[in-house]
Amino acid sequence: RDPRFHADGGGRMWVEYWTRVNGGVAPQMGAHAGQLHVVRYEDLVRTPRRILADVERFCGLDRHRYVLPAIDADTAARHRALVPDALRAAIAGRAAEVRAQFGYASPAAPAAACA
Repeated sequence: RDPRFHADGGGRMWVEYWTRVNGGVAPQMGAHAGQLHVVRYEDLVRTPRRILADVERFCGLDRHRYVLPAIDADTAARHRALVPDALRAAIAGRAAEVRAQFGYASPAAPAAACA
């Protein structure tokens, strides 16, 4: 019953994991930074054909004709209300720097969490 796992459903631990893993990508690439191609989920679901074409070009792959089903590009809006204030504050604080590296704005910390 470690509180890191159960206090908030594991959310804070997930933020820490995400921050460490994603924050370590660019430094691990070192001299091979030109081999890093960021694909953001939101961009992939919003414009899948464009993003997949970018990946093909980046990887030097031949064009492929993808069959893409209808994708709901706004799943985040449906799930936003499920994020508790404490987790929103953890994301705004701990993950802000790494989120910015990938072009994400950090969510505003709730006023109650800042007090």
